[in-house]
Amino acid sequence: MPQKITPVLPQTVAELRAQIAGEIREQKGLLRKFESALIVSDIDELAELCPKIDVAFIWPRAWRRVLRIEQELSIQVKRFFLEVWVRHGDHLRQEAYGDLLLTRALRRLLPPYRGRDRTLFRGELFNNRARRTYGLAWSSHREVAVAYAEDRMRRNASGGTVLIRAEVPAAAIITKIPRGHDRYGENEFLVDRTGLKSSTVQVVKKYAHIDWNIRSGRELPVPVAEPGAA
Repeated sequence: MPQKITPVLPQTVAELRAQIAGEIREQKGLLRKFESALIVSDIDELAELCPKIDVAFIWPRAWRRVLRIEQELSIQVKRFFLEVWVRHGDHLRQEAYGDLLLTRALRRLLPPYRGRDRTLFRGELFNNRARRTYGLAWSSHREVAVAYAEDRMRRNASGGTVLIRAEVPAAAIITKIPRGHDRYGENEFLVDRTGLKSSTVQVVKKYAHIDWNIRSGRELPVPVAEPGAA
């Protein structure tokens, strides 16, 4: 069996400071290389750097590097990040610590939408609707959004879910996922929620909260109050 490697922990404050300084230098180096690879369209370098950025938990800083670049990124870079988004979009969104920075970066990194205004649907958590913090992924097919809204695990969230419909201007659409990349046939569009007008976003249907046991995959029984209980 291969010998198990035990990490060497710093024994003194000085060693801890040195370790932290080394990690900061390494992260800055990754970010410099990432920015440079974007500028020169080095796809092989980007493919090598992305997992390292992920392990270092520095995607928000990477997105800020994207926004520093003044030139238009090449179509090769945009096609590369389209592949990355299709495969790992949910994870990247979790690592972004907020959609607004990620949305601005995706406008630079993905092939731009060049179509018309669209009527789009989304299955959304009730609380996100209340705060108008809609997610990125929308569909032109109502039944796709209905499936997300009806999902029992999502309805387990406080307040349940809603089916929403929006009249989305072309300027608010970041990109459309091409058919060749749309693995589930969802006819997906990525939408910048800051480009939506409140008057054009409507709740089509509400789906009540249900208690759902994630481990067993079963709906929990609703407690029934005993007669005379306060």
